[in-house]
This record gives sequence, C-alpha cells and structure tokens, in this order.
Amino acid sequence: LKRLYIKYGYVYKSVKRLPWSVKPRFCHSSVNCVAVDRRDHCLGSISIEDAHNWKAFSVFLFHSDGRMLIQKRASSKATFPGYWSNACCSHPRFMPDETNSNPPFSGIKCAAQRRMSEEFKIPLIPLESFHFIDRFIYKAQFNESLGEHELDYVFFVRSDLLIEPNFDEVELIQYVEEAQLKELLELSDRKPEIMQFAPWFRLIAKKFLFLWWKHLGDLQYIYI
Repeated sequence: LKRLYIKYGYVYKSVKRLPWSVKPRFCHSSVNCVAVDRRDHCLGSISIEDAHNWKAFSVFLFHSDGRMLIQKRASSKATFPGYWSNACCSHPRFMPDETNSNPPFSGIKCAAQRRMSEEFKIPLIPLESFHFIDRFIYKAQFNESLGEHELDYVFFVRSDLLIEPNFDEVELIQYVEEAQLKELLELSDRKPEIMQFAPWFRLIAKKFLFLWWKHLGDLQYIYI
C-alpha cells in the first residue's frame, strides 16, 4: 500500500518520512488540542474552535469474528451530530502523556486508549493493541461557523470487550460485516435523509478500508 493523504476527497501521495522527535512547545492555557503543520510538526497548543490543522485519531474496532463496530454520534456533538462513523474519533490533549513521540505513536495511542474508555465504559485497552495503519489530512465544513481540519491517525484494534455506550457521546452502536457496510454506504449516497456517514469515515471507507479489512490477521503487512 502506498502512503497517502486525503484532502477534500482527493488523494495525493504523502511525505513518507515524517519527523517523530519534534518537541512540543507547552503553554499554560485552557486550550488543549495539538496544532501541527502538514508535515506533522507540533506547533503547540490550540483551541478546537481555531481554524488550524490539529492532530486527531480514528480507531476502528474489530470483533474476533471480523465484524467492525460503527457508532452513531450523539445529537449533542458540536460537529456532525447524528452521523455514523467508526468506533472512536477524537484528538489528543496537549499534555505530556498524549504528545509524547518516543517511542513513535505512544502519545496518540494513549489518547486513543483514553477516549475509547470514555466513550464505551471499558477498561483501558493495552497500547500494543492499537495498530497504526496510516495518517491523512482532511478538511470538512459542517456549517458556516464549524468545521474540521485534521491530521488524522488511523488505528485498528481487535477486541471482544463488552462495550456500553456513553450516551453523552454515542447514540447507537452496531457491528457490521463488509457487505453490510457497503450497503449502508450506498444507502447514505442515495438517501442521506435516512443515514449519513461522517466525512473522515467516508474518505477512509471509500479509499482504503475494505482493502485493509481483508488483512486483519496480518496487520504487520498493512503499514508500509
């Protein structure tokens, strides 16, 4: 698989060698997103309301039988409420545990671990269970005042933990097979008034997800 990044639904080749030792500039502020540039250099802390690229993650959770979890975002979400997406999507906080890059991916894995526990009321999933797949840049406008501009890390996790949605974050959950998800994506294309998928999930699903899905047993071969 080629390293790629996605912007506005169009695919470009990404820079293959990105630095992992950039030290974040900490500031004493209530804002806590991690601002980054297009090469993933940490620029410091930033408010989620500010129109700048920040670091984010998308976790795809798979049952041992191969089904994948999708969730319907709570109606209280500021952006894309009621849209369907992968198991968990969020951003690391601007704090040492979640900005650490030694070893690589350790900080953002800690953030993904925390957020999975918060959204599904589960114990912390071991960091080694988060398999880094790829990262991409995307923009999506939700309304006139709110949108997203993220460098999104994609992680796969295989786990049979019993999950309980935190209804402040998640309205519904469903495990789906590949064929079911393809049907749901087609339904959302034809009748968005019935079902809509979040833009980052749609990009991943349309471009790469089904290829990655076929290699769940050999995750070490997915990341190149």
